[in-house]
Amino acid sequence: MYNGIGLTTPKGSGTNGYVQRNLANLRPQRIDFKELNKSLKGGDVIKVKKANPELLLHEQKRKVELELLTLEEELRSAGMKEEEIEQSLAKERAQMMKAVEDGSLRFDSELEKKDTHQLALEKERELARFEKALNINRTEHVAGQAFDQELQATMKLERMQARAEQERQRLLAAKKAEKAQKKAEKLRAKAEEGGE
Repeated sequence: MYNGIGLTTPKGSGTNGYVQRNLANLRPQRIDFKELNKSLKGGDVIKVKKANPELLLHEQKRKVELELLTLEEELRSAGMKEEEIEQSLAKERAQMMKAVEDGSLRFDSELEKKDTHQLALEKERELARFEKALNINRTEHVAGQAFDQELQATMKLERMQARAEQERQRLLAAKKAEKAQKKAEKLRAKAEEGGE
């Protein structure tokens, strides 16, 4: 038996136990697009869990403190005095905290150690890039609109009418340009005749 399919043992079955797919079985075709469209209009839009910026900021501050602890250990091993160590750490802490709050200093964590808020923030950025790549406008986008066949037919008809109107305007402009060109040629011919 493999994945719960087939005989537990081929013993006594008159077969070797080899399981094949039934190629004669035909799956029914889907023709329920209108019902699918109704279910999509319910607003089952993909919801992305938002990242908590306070937790992300806290994580960045925690990493600053870790950096300062390693710096303190290095300074102690270098043989600096306690007062000098405290002063340099306070100065460095102020600079790093200001940089973290401004957003100019970011500590990226390893992939295995990312928490849900960092993953959510990255997912938001990824979705924003994807929407930008496909020119999706969130304010005008309606979920499930592509599956509404009647709406797609009316939109196609509107696009065809708009294209026909543009073509008509282009032809009118071409005729006007042609008339202006003929008029200019006539005026030029009259000027040449009058000049002779």
